[in-house]
Amino acid sequence: MGTSVLLGHRWVGAVIDALPQGVTRRAAAAVAGTVWSRGGDGVGRLRTAMERALRFAGDPSADDPAAVDRLTRAALRSYLRYWSEVITLPHWGSAEVDTRAFLHDSHHLTDALRDGRPVVLALPHQGNWDLLARWLTQRGVRLTTIAERLHPPRAYEVFTAFREGLGIEVLPHDGGPAVLRTLLARARSGQPVALVADRDLTGSGVRLDFLGAPASLPTGPAALACATGGVLIPVGLWYSDDRAEARLYPPIDPGLPGGAPAGSQRPTRVSAVTAALARALERAIVAHPADWHMMQPIWTAGTVDPGTRDGHERRARDIGDTVLL
Repeated sequence: MGTSVLLGHRWVGAVIDALPQGVTRRAAAAVAGTVWSRGGDGVGRLRTAMERALRFAGDPSADDPAAVDRLTRAALRSYLRYWSEVITLPHWGSAEVDTRAFLHDSHHLTDALRDGRPVVLALPHQGNWDLLARWLTQRGVRLTTIAERLHPPRAYEVFTAFREGLGIEVLPHDGGPAVLRTLLARARSGQPVALVADRDLTGSGVRLDFLGAPASLPTGPAALACATGGVLIPVGLWYSDDRAEARLYPPIDPGLPGGAPAGSQRPTRVSAVTAALARALERAIVAHPADWHMMQPIWTAGTVDPGTRDGHERRARDIGDTVLL
């Protein structure tokens, strides 16, 4: 949380931005090493996330503790790189943003907007999505998002101001019906909504297998797409040597053939779309596990009922086969 507060001191970003990238990268790596050596719950959860990503991918190094440790340290370096960029991002000019960020398959977004479809972007805690948002803003695409209300309140205010400075409209996750109405209005007006989709903040998500273990994932992205008649676009993010990159996966269209199920069938549809999204996020994470900064609890105890799991996977396959744009 201390890093968030640093955003309020513009001189900190200016000083760091004046340093060569190699220096800031080495400094971030050194801090990551200190965080690793101190351990703690967050580092332990990150290590679990790395092991599960490797095991889900069928990588034999999942059984090698040293290999899992190396990947966890790499993920910490990625996370500290993210923060070093966030602190300096307000000082970057448009040309630097274009040089240090790139979005692959952006046509999935532009095609949907051209066709007048509401768009919900769903992404994991991966890479640097603040830089991606700035990249999109420079191309005339303004996003609306929801942010967790941080404590102390000053940290939330500072981080919200930072993102609004990038051209992102930020709404509090605990804002109730007013926030939901705003999200619906923005999506329907053609302004994409971007939501983090790999952590259930409300405790009301759908329980399914995620990277081979039971997890609760938020239904908000799927529910918003269903309610607006829009498309849900999964996003994967990662770092290359010199830039932050992202990829838009093929959109998931919750409008099933023959018309959308009504009434009591809608929760089933939302669950099915969430399951399809989970499969896409798994692909994004497995492609770049070291850039997945998951230091919060997302997995649940026990197992997913086989019938429920099979139902989710069957409906996800149906959606993937018939209504991907």
